[in-house]
Amino acid sequence: MRILLIGGLGYIGSTVVETIRASKSRDTVTILDPLLFDVEPNYFHRTLSDDRFRFIKGDVADMRLTWDLVNRHDVIVYMASLTMPATAKEPEEGIFVNRYMAEVTGDCCSKLDKHMIFMSTCSNYGLSEKPVDEDGDLFPVSMYARTKVDAERYLLNNVPNITILRCATACGVGAGRTRWDVLFNDFVHRAVSKKVIDVFQPNAYRPICHVCDISEAICLVAALPVSCGQSIYNVGSDAQNYTKMELARIVADNTGAEIEITKSDDDRNYRVDFGKIHKNLNFQPQYDPETSIQPLVEELHKAKDMSLKIDLKEA
Repeated sequence: MRILLIGGLGYIGSTVVETIRASKSRDTVTILDPLLFDVEPNYFHRTLSDDRFRFIKGDVADMRLTWDLVNRHDVIVYMASLTMPATAKEPEEGIFVNRYMAEVTGDCCSKLDKHMIFMSTCSNYGLSEKPVDEDGDLFPVSMYARTKVDAERYLLNNVPNITILRCATACGVGAGRTRWDVLFNDFVHRAVSKKVIDVFQPNAYRPICHVCDISEAICLVAALPVSCGQSIYNVGSDAQNYTKMELARIVADNTGAEIEITKSDDDRNYRVDFGKIHKNLNFQPQYDPETSIQPLVEELHKAKDMSLKIDLKEA
């Protein structure tokens, strides 16, 4: 299988690369990424020393390059994305990357008969009193989620072989880069650096999933036949639908930090049903919050200046 990872050196992408590298698979992987963020040097060297991997520094907006790469691969994983905080600050750029370029890439996949995997988010559900499955109503409450919902609708209407992965909030240490603005990682950082975990809307639900487990789910889907039709999967575990206070207490109990309640206008509150991916693909997450904390703490201790290198915005 020839796999193209668009945005393949980000938090999730770099971990997908490591998951494939650590496997015995003979799949070949091309990584397209503009390298807007630093990647751990040893990781980069380790990856490029493996002849299964090829790295191209480039932008998905270079349509001649994107068309050529899509044409030469079987599975195209679109994970280029502006994060929720970045999309809120730069909505036009968020629409361009998260929606428009995903749609254009989907058109390429449709014309060239490729399998496209689109990385989406459980934030699309926004507000749900009961666990919501893939057929449930979408209620995006952020610009970021709206761009994802709009892209999903276009791709389902125009790409015959498309798998959409609505992921729970990622957590844990990434292979080449770790994001600290995602909820659980942010709690750990605050606990280590401030000894206080600031929590807004403590009773709001937010499912989480370790970045390594998300990467395993992507690999499972990439192994499907190219002519696999259309599917949507929530990626995560029913057991990891937590309230934010429950997550904060797990971190506090393992770090000795205290918890403070703060205010915010972020009103997301959703529980998600992850039964479909377990049933259809036998996806079984291997990580939980308790086992994710110490590697995050160790990663923080590697940083020479946490206050400058890590953004302290709760996602």
